[in-house]
Amino acid sequence: MKKRIWIAAIALVLVAVISVGAVLLTQQREGSKGILYRVTGGEGTAYLLGSIHIGTDAMYPFGDAITDAMASSDTFVFESDTSSSESVGQLTARMSLPSDVTLRSILGDDLMDETIEAYKKIGVSSGAINTQQPWVVISTLAVYSTANEMGIMDVQKAITLGVDNNVEEYATAHQKQFAYLETIDEFADSMESFSDGLTRYLIEDEINWILRRDSIAEANTLKQWPDYWHTGDAENFWVSYQQSIESADRELYGEYEDKLIAQRNVLMADRLDAMIQNGGTYFVTVGLLHLIYDGNNIPDLLREKGYTVERILD
Repeated sequence: MKKRIWIAAIALVLVAVISVGAVLLTQQREGSKGILYRVTGGEGTAYLLGSIHIGTDAMYPFGDAITDAMASSDTFVFESDTSSSESVGQLTARMSLPSDVTLRSILGDDLMDETIEAYKKIGVSSGAINTQQPWVVISTLAVYSTANEMGIMDVQKAITLGVDNNVEEYATAHQKQFAYLETIDEFADSMESFSDGLTRYLIEDEINWILRRDSIAEANTLKQWPDYWHTGDAENFWVSYQQSIESADRELYGEYEDKLIAQRNVLMADRLDAMIQNGGTYFVTVGLLHLIYDGNNIPDLLREKGYTVERILD
């Protein structure tokens, strides 16, 4: 089962962005199409770009459709604020467990010991792990395993080449306004709402990949992601997602999809609606699955609100 690749691609890489940092790199290649939508109606216009939060050189530079949309936009919108000192402080605080709770008391000795072993395997310090929320552990393991599956051993480079980072660097360089679709507390609340069963399931899945990789059949779809993004192949992205959950525990994975994708999509669509009604042009970067998920994805939710939403394919 390969669900961890979607965890890192959707949201939890926020933790790694703060802890690892990023530096924009420019690559020479025919421009990427990405997964890009135009939203019209009401008082304004929005462009929706589906992000892979970690990436490779093959995804750059952006193609003309993306760069033209960025150039025409007044405000750049992201899922959450991971740049300002205030938001970084808020997220850092939410990453910690209450003072009277330890991660070992939540996971138990066996799973805690394996988690520490997995940290050692990927070269991450486990010194503070006993004070961290379980979702921080899931995020950390997922980012490293995903980068490795994409053929990148340097996680800092993988984050540097994430779509969000490159869009943010552009917006900063061009002195654009910033806006966000959810607060740090809302994001952390979603992560902390996972049941104990789902939390353990996700951690065990990551540990199995990192510590027992030789005994797990590998899929080749992840290595194709940069090419899918380069050519704008949303169909193969969706196929790879469906393949990744074929052997999943349907009850637990249904909880995961509801809390991490479906519920957040409703919130994001409502806030985008409010922004567009205020006028202006927005360039919105969100995790790819928020746009292609088969069930109240953001484009469909905006269509239900009366907007015209169309893929930009050129």
